[in-house]
Amino acid sequence: MVWVDLAPVEAAEPLLPTVAQAAGCPLRASEVLQATLASHLGRRPTLLVLDNCEHLLDAVASLAATLLDAAPALRLVATSREALGLPGEAVLPVRPLDLPAPGCSPASALEAEAVRLFLLRAEAASPGVSALAAPEVVAEICRRLDGIPLALELAAARLQLVSPAQLLELLDQRFRLLVGGRRALPRQQTLATVIQWSHDHLRPDEQRLLQHLAVCAGGCDLDAAAALSERADDRPALLDGLARLADLSLLEVQHADGAPRYLLLETVRQFALERLHEGGQLAEARERHARHFLAVARQVDADIEAHGEGAHALDRLDRERDNLLRAIDHWDRADDPAAACAGLELVAALRYYWPARGLLPAGLRVTRRALEHATALPHDRSQVLAMGALTLMLRHVGAHDDALAVARRLADRALDAGDDDGLAMAQAHLGNIAGSLGRTDEARMHLETALALATARGDLRRQGDALNGLAAVNRLVGRLDEADAQCEQVLQMRRAAGHVHQIATALLNIASASLDRRATTRARDGLLEALDLLPRVGSRYLVVHALGMSGTCLGQCDRWPQAVELLAVAHTLWRELGLHVDPTTRQERDVELEAAQAALSAEAFEAAWATGLALPEAEALARARRWLAAT
Repeated sequence: MVWVDLAPVEAAEPLLPTVAQAAGCPLRASEVLQATLASHLGRRPTLLVLDNCEHLLDAVASLAATLLDAAPALRLVATSREALGLPGEAVLPVRPLDLPAPGCSPASALEAEAVRLFLLRAEAASPGVSALAAPEVVAEICRRLDGIPLALELAAARLQLVSPAQLLELLDQRFRLLVGGRRALPRQQTLATVIQWSHDHLRPDEQRLLQHLAVCAGGCDLDAAAALSERADDRPALLDGLARLADLSLLEVQHADGAPRYLLLETVRQFALERLHEGGQLAEARERHARHFLAVARQVDADIEAHGEGAHALDRLDRERDNLLRAIDHWDRADDPAAACAGLELVAALRYYWPARGLLPAGLRVTRRALEHATALPHDRSQVLAMGALTLMLRHVGAHDDALAVARRLADRALDAGDDDGLAMAQAHLGNIAGSLGRTDEARMHLETALALATARGDLRRQGDALNGLAAVNRLVGRLDEADAQCEQVLQMRRAAGHVHQIATALLNIASASLDRRATTRARDGLLEALDLLPRVGSRYLVVHALGMSGTCLGQCDRWPQAVELLAVAHTLWRELGLHVDPTTRQERDVELEAAQAALSAEAFEAAWATGLALPEAEALARARRWLAAT
């Protein structure tokens, strides 16, 4: 099953990449993503659930029709307040809770689903509440609210302040006021009326807090709530406001990693957004939201740049991914240089996130758009970082021609601006792309230029980048001793800098070079140290390489069942992350698997491969460490 929450997706454009990412669809820049997704979903029977579709109804209907036509084994469920209107669509209304029959006995009324939920929520909101003593009144309240669960919860929360009889009277007044005295209301109108009624009973400052929280996607933490509210400098008052909203069931509080997170149900959120829009404050609230999450991204970027231990920082970005995408979208829609500059700075600050978490489709989409909007801006650091990130992501998905174009544009801009750091980055990218395409002389020329620029500036990081590229070229042409020495030189540079991500990468490069020479002991030692560092780094991109090399190392030690398990995990992750496999690597994999099949019976090979395909990443890493240590 593939489940996609579309509530945070506010426009039609990100719909397809969002669904593709959730489905684990590999991205190929040279293909049409919609056709790729259809092919991916059509490989086996799949249930695709698209949740909260009503605000994207036309786009969802179009995508659903295309996918269902192209993938006959696909089954699709869409949750929405309206049907998609597609041929063959079966509409399954979500029924309200069972209601007590008019005139039924108190005992029968207390058995009805709606009454049981109302009493449960009333007791939670106000322990010891006397609602149970008035079953006939409670039954009428539930009938009045059509048995809609959210409406029942919102109304039950009011029993903190009024009796059941007073609540029924207030509800009746509110319905007559808002809908002109009609008694038979559609369910949606009933729910909207109750939300409006709950909203109107808040103090003005509480109304504003609810409305400002509505601009968040996927909830927010306390820092974000403070940044969005009028109470940034008064945390006790802010907490009181949040507690009040939670008591009235307008806000849900979740606890992840011990820290509270505040979420609005989508119906309440849409209502609050409408109030914010009507008050002319929506644009200002969105700008404040975007500025806060730019600050979050800056802090995470600074943490990763300083030490390379990104696991906890990247976890934070995982929690805020929908908010970050919403902030990018906010500036993407604005048509002014300041917005373009802010959007570019945000995608530059997120450059490590997308590859590390295997989110290349989203990263490519937002980085491309930000750079398109920033073409008229002066050359600056954010442009350099964003263009470098785009080049790297394009290489990851095998779009070498596109990557080459971006790297050349970066080189031209850096040269014009006299930016030697940007030029060194661009030259290293150009060299790595040429090496991937087998143009080794061209690759060496670019990489030696990058090395000279970095050496002149005393920039050890760029020197290490260039030497890594030169080592890869030397491996391609069979100069293994030279490649090995360069990998060792880079490792010493990385150790001196103390950057954990770069140290782990250098260790994996040494392991790869050692495996080329069948120096398995040295490869094993490098892999074991890298595997110990990877939980601190938080990069799935490095994990897939480490597992693949661990499988190769175990194969060279004739531990074929374990090798096949890890190679299967790496195969799964490679596809899931949408990473390109170049012809040389693919050929090396085929040779490895042929050797494994020759060493094992068909049954043993299939059993190990099937085990690996089902193995979670964390368990695969634990097994790799254990098996390598015992080798």
